[in-house]
Amino acid sequence: MGEPNRDEVAAFWARYLQKSGADPTPSEPPAWCFGDTVELADELMELVVGGPKRATAGTVAEYKADGEPLPAPGDLSIATDGSMRPRAVLDARLGLEFHSHIPVVFERFVVRYQEASVGEGGARVDSGRSTLK
Repeated sequence: MGEPNRDEVAAFWARYLQKSGADPTPSEPPAWCFGDTVELADELMELVVGGPKRATAGTVAEYKADGEPLPAPGDLSIATDGSMRPRAVLDARLGLEFHSHIPVVFERFVVRYQEASVGEGGARVDSGRSTLK
């Protein structure tokens, strides 16, 4: 699927900072997509911006194999669609569970900022007061 366009990600992050009034001190967070195909990434992103998808999971071994640091509570990231266009800023809420003795990182998240698909217009900024159950 490729890598996100750095200029698009930087512009998206700048819009988030401007519209949310968030502290610009944190550097631009990593950008990534759900799934491993364009179709799956698009489908999952629609579930994120539409509301029902508010969690994801992966094994600790997968994070290590990919050379990725484990997410920490409050970590921000930029989720992209299958075309690697930035669509949402996610704020991690974390849990570590064990399934069949395999440690699994279960990450719930709050969507802090999202933009509609190309051509739909509009953006939504979350005040940060959302809670997860």
